[in-house]
Amino acid sequence: MLNDIRNNKVLKAFLAIIVAVVVILFLVKVYLGPDYGKVKFVISAEEISNPDDIPETDPVTIKDDNRLYFSVTRNKTKIKAENITLAIEVSEGDSFRSYKKISYEVEKKFKKLNGYIPEVYFKNEGKYRIILQMDGNQVVSREFTVD
Repeated sequence: MLNDIRNNKVLKAFLAIIVAVVVILFLVKVYLGPDYGKVKFVISAEEISNPDDIPETDPVTIKDDNRLYFSVTRNKTKIKAENITLAIEVSEGDSFRSYKKISYEVEKKFKKLNGYIPEVYFKNEGKYRIILQMDGNQVVSREFTVD
């Protein structure tokens, strides 16, 4: 009988620990949210001081003598990539063709990468697209226009 009581207490303690772990995991998931780790890639005609101030979907137009600024971050975490490549494509009718590539070697612990692409890359007017690749995997693309 004493063993049954002890086993029952052990079982209840074990179940309480399991429930506590599940609740903690649920709370962590809710806190981090569905956007945890999502890559944020922002481009702008002006220098970017805070990427959170610029919506990712805003249309971007630059003059042919201006730089294109960019920022790469991940929500609530580090970049977690060693090689970041910006593949620039130029519009030809309804499709895009490869134009230039710029690569950056970074450490996985970096929180963000900010920079600019010089104006010499955009001497021709028209539509362009930049594809962000992290460690060789295409992550996101953004289109912009050069006037």
